[in-house]
Amino acid sequence: MEKFANEGAMLPEQVWDGPRLPEARMEPGAPTGAAMPLCWAHAEYLTVVRSAKGGRGVDCLPKVQERYVKSKTANRVEIWTLAHQPSRIQSGKSLRIIADSPATVHWTFDEWKTATDTELRETPIGLFYADLPADKLKSGSKVVFTFLWKDRWQGRDFVTEIA
Repeated sequence: MEKFANEGAMLPEQVWDGPRLPEARMEPGAPTGAAMPLCWAHAEYLTVVRSAKGGRGVDCLPKVQERYVKSKTANRVEIWTLAHQPSRIQSGKSLRIIADSPATVHWTFDEWKTATDTELRETPIGLFYADLPADKLKSGSKVVFTFLWKDRWQGRDFVTEIA
């Protein structure tokens, strides 16, 4: 990070990592013209230096370290959003559907022989979610679902396979 600083030791927000574009004044390894100085970049630099000197991440929360590094607690849910649609999830995990507006998830585990409707629950941060019990399914099974939004159906099915 130090090598990206200017003569006054100010760190840029962004560094150009593409080919040389002289007409746009873009040089590999040089600032892009975005904010400089940027307090966030300086704070991250200090965090990296302090972490390297101390031999551990200074901004690592002890409870998180204990849970995921020492105890190796496995994640029991797989996240699905309209922007992130995993086609497969690991067996033993629930499928958490997250949306940015209220809806009903219309879903099946048996190719629409039976179906269940689950209302998305609102969170304090304005997102909505439902956990589908895909953790009960065998490898090779499929979760098929769609959405009933406030005023319309999604118009397509989404499929996630259990691997």
